[in-house]
Amino acid sequence: CGLGLLTIIGGVVGFVKKGSTASLVFGVVCGLLLFGGGLLVSKRKNVAGHALASTTSGALAFAMGKRYLITGKMMPSGMIAILSFLTLVHHFKKTLESKLTTTSAGTTISSLRWWQGFFLSSIFSVVYLLTPVYNISAVVLLCMQYPTRRYAIAYAAPFLLSVIIPSTEMCFLAKYMTSMLDYFGYEEILEISNEETLKRVNSGQNYILAMQPHGVVSFCSLCSWVNTEPEFRRIKTGVASVLLKFPILKHVMGIYGLTPASGSNVKKILNRKDGIDGSIVLYIGGIAELFKSSRKEERLYLKKRKGFIKIALREGSDVIPVYLFGNTSVLTVLKTSFLAALSRKPQMSLTYFWGKWMLPIPRDEKLLYVRGRPLNLPHIPEPTNEDVDKWHAKYCDEVKRIFDSYKEKVPAYKHKTLYFD
Repeated sequence: CGLGLLTIIGGVVGFVKKGSTASLVFGVVCGLLLFGGGLLVSKRKNVAGHALASTTSGALAFAMGKRYLITGKMMPSGMIAILSFLTLVHHFKKTLESKLTTTSAGTTISSLRWWQGFFLSSIFSVVYLLTPVYNISAVVLLCMQYPTRRYAIAYAAPFLLSVIIPSTEMCFLAKYMTSMLDYFGYEEILEISNEETLKRVNSGQNYILAMQPHGVVSFCSLCSWVNTEPEFRRIKTGVASVLLKFPILKHVMGIYGLTPASGSNVKKILNRKDGIDGSIVLYIGGIAELFKSSRKEERLYLKKRKGFIKIALREGSDVIPVYLFGNTSVLTVLKTSFLAALSRKPQMSLTYFWGKWMLPIPRDEKLLYVRGRPLNLPHIPEPTNEDVDKWHAKYCDEVKRIFDSYKEKVPAYKHKTLYFD
């Protein structure tokens, strides 16, 4: 309303001083429209009111900004242009907050939260897809110094800085990423509570949180990291060593704490007796699993993956099965035997994937994180093959139980059957 009154006064002053009918009409019309927007908001017609105010202030900012560029005078055109722009930003934000959007997950959230979640989640998938291309092109331009040496260095600067600077986990970012939970309609079911888990780890019990399926980008696990208590963000996620060294990716994916998934490193972590830091997250199926599942069927690469059971038995640790519903549905992978073999070598996906609009943008479909009960593995310093097979079979049974028990809660999974490869 203040800007509306100021606009009307400015239009009248312009008419009185210079006889400008255009200034009078424009000022009065814009002022009345701004008053109208305020009136609509006062009557709780928020979307219409803020939309009218943002449109009007945008037109005013454009007109006054143009006049300022021509005259160079801050008063009144420059000042009104600045005020109009700030009003535009305010009312546009309020419009998005007031307007509701229904996601594919079936939840209704404000448009502002939807767009925030959209951009945040897209950062991970787009960066994951484009980073290999960028890194290769940066090296090529640097070697060729094309088109000029200065341009090549400027283009490759992010790559060079990422090579030099080590990745760091950034738990403080979690509080700024909560819009992702709304975007995906994220939910979680914990058959063993955080309180009980913390009580057990503080008494000396370490865990392998065995997660499946892998997915291109584990958005379900990422949402869990955002949503969980601060203590649980200290648990490291085991990944292929290449991801810890790959420029750009090591910083983007490294915000939630990565560590090598090698057997020796896993044993080292599980031998810690300092609470939650002695547990680790492992993706059992690895990159091979990425090329098995799809939106139509769920296949886990599990029959030959027994190493984690053997390590847990040897180290006296327990295994908690975790199922990540939605990991294989928010993004679709281009699958060929050649791309699967190519990706398996460096242990990272080298293929195209897509979600919304056939772009590398995740679909806003429901994600459900289910943490099962611990398997209660015994401590067997030298487990036999029979021991490993027995507890691996129990793990498989638990994974299937979790899948069959909760798949009805996720629309994209209701029709799916789980297969083990």
